[in-house]
Amino acid sequence: MNKPLISVIITCRNCTKTLKETLDSLKKQTIQDFEVIVVDAYSNDGTYEYLLKEQKRWSKLKVFRCHGNPAKGRNYGIVRARGKYVAFIDADAYAEYNWLEMLLEAMKRYEKTSIVGVGGPGNIPPNDPLKAKVIGLVLSNPLLGMGTRNNALWKKPCYVDHHPFFNAMYTRWIFEKIGLLNEKLDVGEDVELGWRIRRHGFKLFYTPEAVVYHHRRASILALAKQMFRYGYWRAMLRHIDSKLVGVKYYIPVLLVLYMSSLVILIPLLSNTYRFLLHISVVPLILYVSIIILTALYIAMKLKSLYAFPIALASALVTHFSYGIGFLKALFRHKL
Repeated sequence: MNKPLISVIITCRNCTKTLKETLDSLKKQTIQDFEVIVVDAYSNDGTYEYLLKEQKRWSKLKVFRCHGNPAKGRNYGIVRARGKYVAFIDADAYAEYNWLEMLLEAMKRYEKTSIVGVGGPGNIPPNDPLKAKVIGLVLSNPLLGMGTRNNALWKKPCYVDHHPFFNAMYTRWIFEKIGLLNEKLDVGEDVELGWRIRRHGFKLFYTPEAVVYHHRRASILALAKQMFRYGYWRAMLRHIDSKLVGVKYYIPVLLVLYMSSLVILIPLLSNTYRFLLHISVVPLILYVSIIILTALYIAMKLKSLYAFPIALASALVTHFSYGIGFLKALFRHKL
């Protein structure tokens, strides 16, 4: 059997609501010289049964099962990949019709300049519910989302420090040279991989033309859980290299500590040291002002008054959940 040019790897668990959309988008790609490897983490909602049926209908699809976190599932797929290039997309995302073509074009164009991985944006799906759209806009906002790579919707090509696995392609040999993903990491294995790639003298490139539509969380509670995990595992990356946890990632935990201290300081200062009290609440006023103005902007962009309170809540939950998760990890002394 001839080897495919590209191996597309998807990990999943209980994804019946979105996985069909993912596979359908791959069937429509302008490039068809690829295989699809789906690694199911023992779903119990019918996902695996759906995949087995789909495997019989679509010769490109290969289905496996593997216990463990996404990093282990992706490694399971990588070692079974036969393509020259290995692409990744999440089971809660779907690709634009020319996604693989754009990734491959960028890869071939820049391969001789030490670039071994390319990726693109995770756009907000146009048919997502309002809450998901608002949450997506909050996370992609440069101020509220801190300009992180995962939620970036940049308009111009640029070098990046890592690629999230909902939209990425690597040359297969890079995994042979630097090793597979770090399976100790439940979150952040993409960041750690990018760090190792750059340590070995290679580069990663972002191209806005390679578009994937990535579903955001559709509830504030789901967002809170997600951001807690992101904060926790970002802080845990310091055990690998302190440079993986830059200053900006400490901002949410400082916010948590600041707000907690205000609860104690306000009663103490309100009667005797009002001047100090006024000074201490200035950062709070600035922070709330930024959130309110950004929430208004999002509401106007979506042309929905209901989007305003959702944006306010999403911003607060994002920062505090991330900060609390980060703070918890600071008390962990090893990975």
